[in-house]
Amino acid sequence: MNDAMDTLADELADVFSAVPHQGNQLAVVHEGADLDGRQMQRLGQEFNLSETAAVREVEAHPGGLRARVRLFTATVELPIAGHPLLGTAALLAHRHGQARKVLLEAPAAWSR
Repeated sequence: MNDAMDTLADELADVFSAVPHQGNQLAVVHEGADLDGRQMQRLGQEFNLSETAAVREVEAHPGGLRARVRLFTATVELPIAGHPLLGTAALLAHRHGQARKVLLEAPAAWSR
């Protein structure tokens, strides 16, 4: 792996459950802006969960945060998907403390 992949911070989440290991699993790779599609696909295969999210940018937004996110399964990149976006928003809100609102943009919205 290259340097960008050697130093990644990632988290696992159980989306739609307050009970550990009983929700829909999600891997979230923080600071994934430098990863290309091939690298993200490899991470999706390595995590081998239903989805893996790569957080590309996080910035302040009125009342909270704004982030761009790419979504991958073990085999394809997704333009949008609910479960990984909700899980990523929850992890970002927790990770960044005071955020009351998290606005996520997935590839499906980038072409607008």
